[in-house]
Amino acid sequence: MPTAVNAVIAGTNGSLSFIDPMQMVNIITAAKPQISLDSISLGIKGLFFDKRIGDYERVRFPPMPYKNATHLDTLQLHISMQSLDSFFESYLDVKDGQGWYNETQLPHPLDFTLTTQDLNIMLPGMVSTYGKNKQVKLEYKVEDFGDFRSRFAKPYMIATATVNLRFWVVNAPSDEELAVELNLYNITNKVFLNEKPDLRMSLMIGEFRLHGVEVVESRIGMLNPNTIRLKLNTVNSVIVTLTNIIL
Repeated sequence: MPTAVNAVIAGTNGSLSFIDPMQMVNIITAAKPQISLDSISLGIKGLFFDKRIGDYERVRFPPMPYKNATHLDTLQLHISMQSLDSFFESYLDVKDGQGWYNETQLPHPLDFTLTTQDLNIMLPGMVSTYGKNKQVKLEYKVEDFGDFRSRFAKPYMIATATVNLRFWVVNAPSDEELAVELNLYNITNKVFLNEKPDLRMSLMIGEFRLHGVEVVESRIGMLNPNTIRLKLNTVNSVIVTLTNIIL
């Protein structure tokens, strides 16, 4: 058995594919496992990277492996901020982080079609430029998600994100026009990692707070970035719901 296991590990060259063939995770153990009468502790490098770009050369990690003696859990899993940052950075490198708002995937009462009338409060000029109740398609791209930070004795982490949004007005079938393009900067989120019964982990966003908006393009007139920021922050719960469905 040990010979077979060692052969499998040697064949990986210290890395395994994860989610996508191009997303790799480094499984090198930097130190020997710590074995006692009642436990086995193993620390894995756990850095994710795009196979086309290569592994990270210099990253500082907290001391690992680590065992919390005050807990009686038979299985303890500790994930560093460095591992989480590298996971999302490499995931966006591989998957591009791009998509479309699709009302068919949303629960009631969020399963509605976006229109110029819906967006006119946040983006004044939609109705006067394109008319009432014109369908609007929302294209999004997550440019960055990471910079994870934890707080002592808190069940969540803080992360920041940058997102690009494009609002396409459907004038007629096969006739879509880019009305507004926005960059949303320094979005702070409370991020929860939840353990499922089958030992899988799920990611959930618990809070959304936007700190910066850039108007890249507008065909509906002048837009105030600060007003857009305030409007988006007032619909915090809707954005959190939409984000968790996408995740």
